[in-house]
Amino acid sequence: MSKKAYLYTRVSKQEQASLGQGLKRQRELAEDFLKSYPEYELHDVYEDAGKSAFYAKNLDEDAGLGGFISAAENGDIEPDSLLVLESICRLSRIGTRKGSKLLSRIFDCKINIAVVKFNTIFYWNQENDLNECIMLSSGLYLGHLESEQKSQRIKKTMEIKLEQARKGETKFRARAHPAWLRYNEQSGEHDLIPEKVKVVEMIFELFLSQKMGCSRIAKHLNDREIKPITKSKQWTYNNVHSQLKHEAVIGEYQPRRKVKKNGTTKLENNGSPITDYYPAIISIADYESVQKSFLNNRKNKRQGSLAKFNNLFRHIGTCLLCGSSMIHKEGHLKCNNAPEKCTNKNVRYTDVENSLTDLFQSASFFKFLVSSTEDDSLETSLNAELQPLLRAEKNYTFAIKSVINDSVIARFRRRIDELTQQIWEIEHQLSTIQSEKDKLIQSADLSDEIMREQYNALLLEHVEYIKFYGNYISVKLKDEDFESVRHSSLTTIKARRSLSNMPSTESDKDNSSVDFIETLKADEGIHIARYIYQRQLKEGLSRKQTMRIFREQKVEISDEEHRKLRAKIGLEYREDKAPSS
Repeated sequence: MSKKAYLYTRVSKQEQASLGQGLKRQRELAEDFLKSYPEYELHDVYEDAGKSAFYAKNLDEDAGLGGFISAAENGDIEPDSLLVLESICRLSRIGTRKGSKLLSRIFDCKINIAVVKFNTIFYWNQENDLNECIMLSSGLYLGHLESEQKSQRIKKTMEIKLEQARKGETKFRARAHPAWLRYNEQSGEHDLIPEKVKVVEMIFELFLSQKMGCSRIAKHLNDREIKPITKSKQWTYNNVHSQLKHEAVIGEYQPRRKVKKNGTTKLENNGSPITDYYPAIISIADYESVQKSFLNNRKNKRQGSLAKFNNLFRHIGTCLLCGSSMIHKEGHLKCNNAPEKCTNKNVRYTDVENSLTDLFQSASFFKFLVSSTEDDSLETSLNAELQPLLRAEKNYTFAIKSVINDSVIARFRRRIDELTQQIWEIEHQLSTIQSEKDKLIQSADLSDEIMREQYNALLLEHVEYIKFYGNYISVKLKDEDFESVRHSSLTTIKARRSLSNMPSTESDKDNSSVDFIETLKADEGIHIARYIYQRQLKEGLSRKQTMRIFREQKVEISDEEHRKLRAKIGLEYREDKAPSS
């Protein structure tokens, strides 16, 4: 009987994955390698597209490698199976010490590792082989060193470029400049577009002198058929607000950098703004007056009367128990059938609005908030420009390994540095665009009646349902196959579950949702685990499918708690059986 082989492929950038060549090459090389080892048969492929091994993103539980290791540790992958890699750097770029621990973790599961580049299989039970130790350690060291040097080169180049910009010696060739400017390739400066500058000046005038809010300004401009300065079809609250907040109107440029915090990468300000970077079109006094007004509005955001549109979730919020509408009454949301025909309890409205608007402020979750106000053509063209640069950088990096002539190596290194700088600039522009979108989402002034009405219209257009069960709220977008479950008094997503295997009828779905939400009322991890095991019994899920759900839900409970739960609901795994005497 042949043994099972598992192929692991990885590329660090999503753009590389979309092109497909890197992953395809790794698979073809692995398949050719296995032809020399007929005792192994390719059983499955684990893939990480756009996962960095330098930052160990491929070890996350929802990643391909992380999923493989979890499956091996849970006993779902048979001992003496083979994990096939193109090279050690596909597995890890985290350095020798941490990388060695990762290899030991795989070997402890009695999994062999094949490295195609070395044309070698490293067996889990083979101890004290000096040659193998040297090969593995060298691969781990060189993989980390290559990534570290590349990272430092890019960082140093950008620091020099930023310092030059602060001294006024040069400018970033950022095409993601404000809409009222164009970049002059010959002079290296930004030129004003007079007709667009006049529109921005009008917006500030209407806000300061006419005391118009963003929604009224948008209506004023649309009524007079004044075209937006971006390629948006019409003026809206968000793109008016964006012009009023933009520090570039007073000539400032705020550099930003990517920073990793709490497992996520975010943009934060990189030092103080650079003054006189752009030509100013608004006085500092007027700009500061506008910002002060926004600050006062935020402080009073929840204090004004919202009686004219007090329920942001009108016509979309429903009771999960009976399906009736949730209505706003005396500061609470209540089922329209309660209490006579429904036992669902009331929930305080301000808690619901704070919780759900916090959820919808996530650009990844509620991306359509900016889709109608931001032109995507620049983002599309930047991504198109990025792909050939990534290919070229990859080709030079690959080619330099086979060159022995020092002058050629030096020329290749200079070209790689040029490419990495261009790539960084484009990725920085893309990050800036996304940052602007994030700010637009977070800037929604919900004390403004017109804005609340627009917000509700967006919900009706893009949200499939918002269902209430006590303090628990289930939210599903129309273009997603999962729902998010929240508690009205919490500010973080409590659970996210796939709906692909849900029952077919709406009533069954509602009952299933009730069961699922009930599991969140006590110890979250244990109760979600019980729900998952119940699904395994009811829906006939395989153990592999069940373990995948556990990984997606990021449930963290002990093995003993797992065994107790399985025993309680009558589900038995191989390791649960008592040893024979």
